Amino acid sequence: MSGIAGCLRFDGGPPETVAVRTMADMMQYRGPDGITFWSDANVSLAQLMLRTTAETTSADLPLHCPDRSLSLVMDGRIDNWEDLRRQLTQMGVHLRSQSDAELVLSAFSCWGPACLSRIEGDFAFVLWDARARQVFCARDRMGQKPFYYHWDGRRFVFASELRPVFDVLYPTPRMNEGIVAEMLDNSWISRDETLWHGILRLTPGHAMTVDSNGVQRTRYWQPETVPLLRHKSDADYAAHYRDTMMDVVRRVSRSHLPVGYDVSGGLDSSSIFAAADALTTTSRLPAPDILGFTMLFDVETDAYELDYAHAVGAHRQRSITEIPPTLAPLSWYLEESAHRRTIANMPNVLMHQGTYRALHKRGGRAYLSGLGGDQWLAFGDAALAEAFQLGSWSMARDVLRSDLAEFGVLSGLWRALRHGAYPLLPEAVRAHARRISPVRPEGHEPETWLSDRLQDILSERRDRAQKEWRNKTKGLRVGLRQRLMAVESAYLQFGCELLDATGQQAGVEIRSPFLNQTFLEFCLSLPLTQLRRGDTDRYIHRQAMVDLLPTKVLERTDKAEFSAASAPVRDELVALSAPKTSDWVSEDDFKDVQESALDAYQTQYSWPEGMLLFHVLLSGLKHVGTSNCLTTHTPSIGDDKYQKKVTTEPLA
Repeated sequence: MSGIAGCLRFDGGPPETVAVRTMADMMQYRGPDGITFWSDANVSLAQLMLRTTAETTSADLPLHCPDRSLSLVMDGRIDNWEDLRRQLTQMGVHLRSQSDAELVLSAFSCWGPACLSRIEGDFAFVLWDARARQVFCARDRMGQKPFYYHWDGRRFVFASELRPVFDVLYPTPRMNEGIVAEMLDNSWISRDETLWHGILRLTPGHAMTVDSNGVQRTRYWQPETVPLLRHKSDADYAAHYRDTMMDVVRRVSRSHLPVGYDVSGGLDSSSIFAAADALTTTSRLPAPDILGFTMLFDVETDAYELDYAHAVGAHRQRSITEIPPTLAPLSWYLEESAHRRTIANMPNVLMHQGTYRALHKRGGRAYLSGLGGDQWLAFGDAALAEAFQLGSWSMARDVLRSDLAEFGVLSGLWRALRHGAYPLLPEAVRAHARRISPVRPEGHEPETWLSDRLQDILSERRDRAQKEWRNKTKGLRVGLRQRLMAVESAYLQFGCELLDATGQQAGVEIRSPFLNQTFLEFCLSLPLTQLRRGDTDRYIHRQAMVDLLPTKVLERTDKAEFSAASAPVRDELVALSAPKTSDWVSEDDFKDVQESALDAYQTQYSWPEGMLLFHVLLSGLKHVGTSNCLTTHTPSIGDDKYQKKVTTEPLA
């Protein structure tokens, strides 16, 4: 299941079957296994099918309960299908099929909206309750499945992509300059807005009810309530971590076809592949085979990782397939973004498309990535502050001793102040310190390149978000507070949506075990001392993977840097003429960022070129026009390492 769309009228109007068919046509590639439609009274729904598990082969959607009072469309997969099926069966529920959609429909019939606390996986679904004349929508906890919608008080429109919603609205939506300001400053704040007024996202971890009385949104997942996990020894923590990871990889790997795995050579993706291979050797992996893939970059770039990737393959006695990165010129990004009415892709995401297409050619439709490892396993610097906060003086002593031994007396004491005392200061004091000495990534230009109007908009958004954040995280332990910033990152959500679209365009579903609820909540429960020891990050992960990965990878401390994927775009961006007139940035500031991008070219740092790329794409979208041409866009740029031609084909 890979795409949904629909239109529901609450003003007595007829079902908009033509509009919904048009919406489905705009994302045909999400339905290689068929597109089905259903209409009744004031409702019209569409389901686009990509069958990635054996259970989906028995699923025909839209799905209805026996008396047809409930109708479901769903994009997604349920990862606790065994437990959920057992719970429903014990309640006497007769399940008509093995499909995940049947589990969701039955769970809602039994528990109503509370069913979400029992469902784990990647999903975006819509349930139409004909008796209550009400729509119930939900999106998974980390937003791995996209969900866009529009509500004007009479008409509810939704889809898995933004363009289908955009195209059925009249008048054409206005551009949202609040999101423009966030993107141009690289300050990702909003998780529910889009580039267009009136088109919203359903926030991850939220549900929504829509009826004639309006929209009611509810937050069904509260990760800030995850309790601290306490074990007696490092060995106990590592054993618990390993058991959790193995079970999550097992469940997320479910497919009736070969499953692809990213084997970059880094700790995160390599461990997922190694875990899957270990499960295969004991016949516990619910998939017929595993296929490892790695990116083939030039050896002189910082993106080259073949030595590490092949070390993993040799250790697991598995071959690893090398795939050149998919690269594209600036014209491709402009055309693709104009077609999809939003920022359609970024070089470090698009580079994987050739890998996804290679998996599809070998019969696979599910690909597991290591996304999430950095977010949950690299937040250990504030271990001393957390020890102070918990009143664990023995823990504080161990952290301080380790830091002094690793970094020396002066650096160790500075770290004690920066990472031990500072995180415990009141938020107002820390906010003041940030204003005095703002901490930004090297090469990230401040928002002064924005116009005064955009700066004002961004400042208001930032102040509002910080106030909400202070209220939400007040009293939380330091480690949980820091990791929640990643959980609720608008940038991570943006990345998930790009990955989803890039994979779907190649006929593949992207899955990320580290974003699985069970694994994520386990990581959130860990004390920070399990994440860092001295200068070693991912401490618990390294301990848990000792025999699964080669020493070369286990002891790796560097990471690949993928600005090499931006090379075709970077050269074009720095050669552009600065805009003489712009509502967003000045000509001089544009030139300054271009110079920063040229400097970054020498240091392999990509933020300046990212800011330039966003400006060019957003400027193009501002003048995209209102044509709703009924053509099927072919989003893939092919298997070649570099191909400029992008084609469109007429509807069949």
